[in-house]
Amino acid sequence: MGTSLRIGEQFRIALARGQESAVLVYEFLDRPRDVGQVVGAEFLPGVTKHVEFRDVSLRDSITGRTLLDGVDLRINAGERVGLIGLDEDEKHALVFLLSRFLDPSGGEVRIDDKNLRWLTLDSIRSQVGVVLQQGLVFNDTVAHNIGCGDPAYTIPQIIEAAKIAHAHHFIQKLSYGYETPLGEMGTSLRIGEQFRIALARVILRDPAIYVIEEPATPLDDDTKAMLDDTFTRILPGKTVLFLPHRISTIRSCDRLFVLHKGQLQAAGDHRELLAKNDLYRHLHYLEFNEFAEHVGA
Repeated sequence: MGTSLRIGEQFRIALARGQESAVLVYEFLDRPRDVGQVVGAEFLPGVTKHVEFRDVSLRDSITGRTLLDGVDLRINAGERVGLIGLDEDEKHALVFLLSRFLDPSGGEVRIDDKNLRWLTLDSIRSQVGVVLQQGLVFNDTVAHNIGCGDPAYTIPQIIEAAKIAHAHHFIQKLSYGYETPLGEMGTSLRIGEQFRIALARVILRDPAIYVIEEPATPLDDDTKAMLDDTFTRILPGKTVLFLPHRISTIRSCDRLFVLHKGQLQAAGDHRELLAKNDLYRHLHYLEFNEFAEHVGA
């Protein structure tokens, strides 16, 4: 009985966080931004060295709240890392800075020693593929959800990306296959199916950097296995930043960064942090303990 109650509580926490994340993401994207491209901006061909956040701070332009405060972290090319923290707003802030949907209030975000402000927006966003758990699909056909209507991508290429993401099988069963219109927010699909379509969208573009926020809501065992297979196939050799919600994912990361109150509080692998860091142990207990494993592992 006690175990069932604990699992139920973890389920409610996951749902609440998912709903909170949706609000935060759309608030971010709706805010006025003054991100621009300088004359003579350089093209970013890929990532061969590292991604760096150098003394990065970010203040919410509307509320004045400090979301990031002097964050210093470095992700080596080809490294798989995870971002851990209770505040979804802070984690999304870091993601939006990397994609340059926002610019820092202070400090620099650099890729291969080049400040993002001096790189073309198109090249940054073609090399940073982002999958967030909310807004995974939009109101259009399945094919346009994956290809975004870009004529550079053919239907065979879209289908191949869907196969890698393990989405092709269920897409074929939809009323009109790849021409099936999806409702706004993808109400006709389960969360795991929406997530795989969003993965296919990024796979199609083959970016150097993957930013993947896993669904906070529970996934069935088959979906977990399919996602793990997809990650095994697409992520080797890529630079990966996870916003994880599964134990298996945090264990697979080379390093984890613990963000708390806008600051980087700790860094290390799962075992190291579990043994030495009180804050990480607390966060792990809240979301990644053995009871939670039955819900979202």
